[in-house]
Parts: sequence; C-alpha cells; structure tokens
Amino acid sequence: MGRWCCAGHINKRGCRNSSFNKLSNNNFGTHIVAGDLQVNASASITVLSGGTLEVSYDIVNNGTIDVKESGSLVLREKKVLGGTGDYIVERNTPTYNGNDFYSYWSSPVVSADSNIATVFPDAELIYAFEASSSNSDWVFHGTSNFEKGMGYAVQNEGIGGQLRTFTGVVNSGDISVNVYNTSNLSGSDNDGDTWSANGDNLVGNPYPAAIDWDLVITDPDNTEILGTIYLWNQATAEVGENNVSDYLQYNLTGGVTNTATGNIGTGQGFFVRAISNSSIKFKTTHQIASSNTQFYKSNQKKTLEEKKIDLGLNLQEEMKPILC
Repeated sequence: MGRWCCAGHINKRGCRNSSFNKLSNNNFGTHIVAGDLQVNASASITVLSGGTLEVSYDIVNNGTIDVKESGSLVLREKKVLGGTGDYIVERNTPTYNGNDFYSYWSSPVVSADSNIATVFPDAELIYAFEASSSNSDWVFHGTSNFEKGMGYAVQNEGIGGQLRTFTGVVNSGDISVNVYNTSNLSGSDNDGDTWSANGDNLVGNPYPAAIDWDLVITDPDNTEILGTIYLWNQATAEVGENNVSDYLQYNLTGGVTNTATGNIGTGQGFFVRAISNSSIKFKTTHQIASSNTQFYKSNQKKTLEEKKIDLGLNLQEEMKPILC
C-alpha cells in the first residue's frame, strides 16, 4: 500500500504520493486523505460503505476504483482525471410500498458513460423537466444519456431494493448547469393548491460524494438561485395531478425540527428555482466527506405555491424520492 495523509493534513505535500499495485488490502472504511494518487493497472481500491477517499491533487487511475453504496470519492483537483481505468459507483434504490414509484436521479459519471439502459434495465419511464422553454413541463427522455448535473425522474424498480451501478469516468472539477426562469405550465394539484408559476429546474448532484447545499447556495457564483431545494416524497397515490405538499424542502433555516443538514447524496436529483436565465455551479469545494447515506424524506419545511409536478401528463403512478 502507498502512504496516506491523515485527515486534516490535505495541504501537506510531503505525503502526497500514493500508488497501488496489489489486488487486495486496498479497502477503506474511514476518511482517508491522499495527496497525489496513482492506481496501477490490474490494481483496485474499494471505498466501503460509510468510508471516504479524498484526493487533494492529481489522480491517475489505470486500475479500478469502486465506491460502494454510501461510500464517497472526493476529488478536489479541477484538472482532467488521468489514466484509462474504471470508476464504479454503486447506489441502492429504496424499498417501496408498491409498484410504479418514481425517483429523482442524477449521474455521477460523465454523460457518455451514463449508460442508462444498463443502469436502469427495468425502467418503464424516464422523464426530464424541460425548463428552457415557456410552459415548462415534463418531457419523455427514455434511455438517452444523462447530462451531468441534471436530474431525471425514473419510474422503475417494482418494489425497489435494487443495486444501481454506474461505471466509467466520474464527473470531476467545477460543473456549471444552465437554469432558466421560464413560465411553467399552469395548473393546480389534486387538492386544488396552485403549482409554482416559473423558474423550476430539475438538477442533480454530479459527484461520487455528497454535496452540502449550504455551501452551494452561499457560493457567490450562485446568487441567481433561490435558497430552497425541493425533494419529491409523495405520500399517497393520486389519479391525475399529484400534490404540492408532497415536496419536502430544505434551506439555510433547516427543517421543521432543525435536524436537516442539506447534505445531498450521490445520484440525487432535486428541484431548484432560478430568478433569471443563468446557471447553477457545483464546485469541488461543495463536496463533503461521508454524509452520503440517504436523502431527506421527513421533518423539512413545506409551503405551497412552490413546485410544479404533473409527471407524464396525468400518470396514475405513485412517486417517491430515491435512497429513502
């Protein structure tokens, strides 16, 4: 095994060189910080559930780096990743109460490697939210590649519990995603509450590590984004329109019980609202170690007139957020 920096010693370049050429004993379940990292051909590193591998500088991967469910790979360097090896990022879907639930997903690997038909082989429907045009609404996406930093609604999994595996080159560096302040298709939900009128955008965590929404929304490059995120958590099945109140919300004031932290896990899609046609920027500095176990599903503030959802034009399926 190579030599590792201790957590908190990220900037000490005296222990920046780590290389691996063995197939065993490179499994980590704690927070490990390396300077430069090289993984040789036929070698592998496994980041176990709850563990974090953080690389402060350059990485050259000619082997395999496998990030297990709830593990984290934090890459601080903004340069293009080196090497021709594979990254594997695993995420479990939740267990649902019935068939035909929806989840909001994003991809932690580059678009060309997202391989949606392979990751979601049993997906019945996949939708994107078309925010760039007036009367923004859901559009059928199918198994086309996922764009980095974008969110998608996936109806699949039966009663859930499947392992979803993304393989390829992980997203890295700072990532800018276009957002729009366009009008939404007008309407009200099943209870008669009005959907939001404009500015909704479905985005997603692009990294193989959790991000902290507090860091994202306080970044001076994100001043055109309102401070609340919206997580889908439908409580009941409806015929036709769903309910505004089925969106859980988080902002800098926290949740109702002030226990929410705003940590957004790998693979999670979520809605934001833009006040202009601009962009939301996800940065390497927004990534955090660990805290990659689940999405929030309760105890967060709810208000009305904040979000539009008419998934698939009056579909009759239930929907839940992923990684509950």
